Amino acid sequence: MVDQKIDNHLEEDNVQGDYIGGNQTKNYYVSMLQGSEREFVVTHNADIKPTTYFTGRETELQELRQRIEEGRKSALVSGMGGIGKTHICRKLFEEYSARNGKGKNVPFKHIGYIEYDGDMNSSLQNCLKFRKQAQQEDNQEAAWKELEYLASGGKLLLFVDNVNVSIGEDPNLKRLMSIPGAVILTSRRRVFSKEFEPYRIGFLSTGKCREIYEKIRYEDVKKRLSEEEVSHLEYIIDTLVARHTITIEFLAHLAWKKNWTVQDLWDELDKNKFQLEYKDEEDKLVNIQKEYEKLYNLSELSGEEQNILEAFSVFPYIPLAAETCNEWLLADAGVSKDDDILMGLYRKGWLQFDIDQESYALHPVFAQFIYEKCKPKVEKHPRLIESCQRCLKIQENGSALESQKYIPFAESIVEKVVMEKDIEHVSFISSIAYLLNYIANTKKRKNCIKRDCI
Repeated sequence: MVDQKIDNHLEEDNVQGDYIGGNQTKNYYVSMLQGSEREFVVTHNADIKPTTYFTGRETELQELRQRIEEGRKSALVSGMGGIGKTHICRKLFEEYSARNGKGKNVPFKHIGYIEYDGDMNSSLQNCLKFRKQAQQEDNQEAAWKELEYLASGGKLLLFVDNVNVSIGEDPNLKRLMSIPGAVILTSRRRVFSKEFEPYRIGFLSTGKCREIYEKIRYEDVKKRLSEEEVSHLEYIIDTLVARHTITIEFLAHLAWKKNWTVQDLWDELDKNKFQLEYKDEEDKLVNIQKEYEKLYNLSELSGEEQNILEAFSVFPYIPLAAETCNEWLLADAGVSKDDDILMGLYRKGWLQFDIDQESYALHPVFAQFIYEKCKPKVEKHPRLIESCQRCLKIQENGSALESQKYIPFAESIVEKVVMEKDIEHVSFISSIAYLLNYIANTKKRKNCIKRDCI
């Protein structure tokens, strides 16, 4: 049996740590700082923020904060897509970060925010700060040991956003249950495991929905609506949109872009017979595909904009840097950075933009609609595949972790883009398998082979 030392510290001074387990071929030892202070935010992105028009969820925010601070270990924040689960968790993360930055008392020694990419191991490695190992295959265990160390005093709060699989589909999620700190998951699923107490997010009130609409439509200009306009807007919110938050946000962006009054918006929706419906017992929209087709047409998207949305629809719900978006998407759309097409799609309500991260994402509700509508084909996105493949290659003297963060995007492209098995596409899939093999993710590599990808 080989003894393997894992360096798991953030500074240079360290001592040999205790034996912390192993397997049939290797014992693991962790070299860690004694009494070392990690930063308060232990994930790479400290600028996690909700939307600038966060409103109406003060009660849910207070209740979630109270649950966690009372010592309830873990919570599952669940609800239908587009209702505001992520914004609530981002707001709580931002609140604790701000309090710590001002030297105010915070009930946690460390907090972190993980954007789940379909695999807990890779999500953790992509988001957590930890000491990178000489042997690439040791990084996975080093990341988990760093997380366990941070949580050892029960003073860690970890958010894991958009967990879209069951615990059986990703066994690595089970390891979260052994973390002594507090863990908050967001998911559309009502139940995750008995260790995670469900916290169901319901619909906003009509008044709060109206606030969101007005903040986006009038950009915080103190415009007063007439009684008739208020009545019409509330009818739109209650009857036509079913108080579905992400749709209300979209309509506000659409009205801003078109310079529509409330009456104009009502007339357009009425003319197109737009009306969302959902099942009360399941909080599930039952006609979103058909009704969103009407919004798609009202947007009057150009062919270039449609091409970019198609590409986003095959991505996981993980923010992608604006620079990378430009590199991957603009050539296929036939536009340049000067066209500012991504910001245009944000202003139209389709894309989300994070000003601090300078990144874009397409909400899963929109992504599902666009994907089902367009069924993206490889001939419309060849540069996307070429650019993504380049990002998978480990640069000379570089770290595989930089390339590894693009694996979820590459896997999703393989899964969702209609491809022919020509040499270019086999080469792309081989690049994914090579990187997975390099980082010792043999399970995923075997699954890739099983799907006849290579």
